[in-house]
Amino acid sequence: MMTRFLTALTALLAVATTAQAQEGETIVFGVVATEQSENVLHLWEPFVEDMSRDTGYNVELRSATDYAGVIEAMRADQVQVAWLTNASGLEASRRANAEVFAKFIYPDGQLGYRSIIIVPNDSPMQNVEDLVVCDGTVNFGLGDPLSTSGTLVPQAYIFADRGIDPQTCFNQVTSASHEQNLMAVANGQLDAATNNTTNIDRLQRARPDVLERVRIIWRSPLIQTDPIMWRTDLSAEAKARIQEFFLTYGWRGDAAQREHEQAVLRELEMGGFLPATNEHFQPIMRLELIRDLAETRSDTRLTEDERAERVAELEAELAELSELERLVAARDLSADIAMARQQMIANPDGPQDQVSTLVSTYLQDSPRPEGRAAQINRRPEASQLSRMLIGLVVGLIVGFAIFLTSKPPKYAPGRMASDRIIDAAIWGGFVGLLVWSFWPAEVFKLPLLAENSDRMGEYV
Repeated sequence: MMTRFLTALTALLAVATTAQAQEGETIVFGVVATEQSENVLHLWEPFVEDMSRDTGYNVELRSATDYAGVIEAMRADQVQVAWLTNASGLEASRRANAEVFAKFIYPDGQLGYRSIIIVPNDSPMQNVEDLVVCDGTVNFGLGDPLSTSGTLVPQAYIFADRGIDPQTCFNQVTSASHEQNLMAVANGQLDAATNNTTNIDRLQRARPDVLERVRIIWRSPLIQTDPIMWRTDLSAEAKARIQEFFLTYGWRGDAAQREHEQAVLRELEMGGFLPATNEHFQPIMRLELIRDLAETRSDTRLTEDERAERVAELEAELAELSELERLVAARDLSADIAMARQQMIANPDGPQDQVSTLVSTYLQDSPRPEGRAAQINRRPEASQLSRMLIGLVVGLIVGFAIFLTSKPPKYAPGRMASDRIIDAAIWGGFVGLLVWSFWPAEVFKLPLLAENSDRMGEYV
């Protein structure tokens, strides 16, 4: 009996000691100071204090002046949880043993923001085409190299798409934070720079006088909100506590607690958090591939064979990514439809078009996948020059054959050579033109008719 008691007491003490150790464990939460560092830390401090209290861990707040700093800190296990951008988060997943567990939403429920190009209010530039005339007179500001809205999105949508290298297009190209770029444009030190709508909204309240001196000339498509990431080697207990805190923050407890937490979130331009995984990076991976494809196609340093090989590799990666995106979209649609159906059943007097809206949106956003037969039988369309050469060669062969066979027999009435040449040219040109015109219709498969002649009766 005493032995059992001592065993139970030992186990209880071990559990208590472990729990106490976990309570005293330090978790470092890293953020990127794209604005002045003290401003960023001030905004996050109330959130981190609540995180320490509710998770039981000693949560420390640490900021870095660029995204690479946070990534390196995560890689060295000096930061365990971090708020990153999409581009820098993707890099962290590749280099820093990190993964996504949540993403934030905006106070109005929006799930994204936009990259923008700003110019001084009195600038003659009215649109992005005015920006990329590439006359070497513009001083341009990009964001941090690992910034989604400051670098990756403009590179993919503006420069790579047009085969433009900013370093050769502009007089000077600098890299800085969003706030520094905004101030440089407002003060006339830069002619144009990248930024994002979130930063503009924040400064609309803090520095409206500065915003009066700038103007937006370009907006990107919607970019999804930034991820919250942790190191994959965090304990299961730590992950459970941290994820519960993020996903419930602002939407738990009594009215006073919810009001306090939602006020903290509003200062951070957030409305709460949703669960997420590394699938969150698929749109950013697509942007990377589109950018790399455009750069590869315009890279004069590559030979034709090297370019073709690299393009084929990138297109294969893009096709594989598209299939993954389709699977994720179908899975998410299933969950959304199930929820919409439940709402329609629970509220028969409410809107009854949720399912139709979800399906139509899905079909618009997700191109119909090609069948396997189409993938197998597809042949890349020949270029105009290749088609012309093939038609010319076929026409010459046909013309030469007609010229030879049109020679009259030995004792038959003679024909002038010029008449025979004209006939050969007409028929050879006609056949060559047919080949050139119908090549996209896969004329090269014509011999298959002879190979399958025994089955042609099926189609009569």
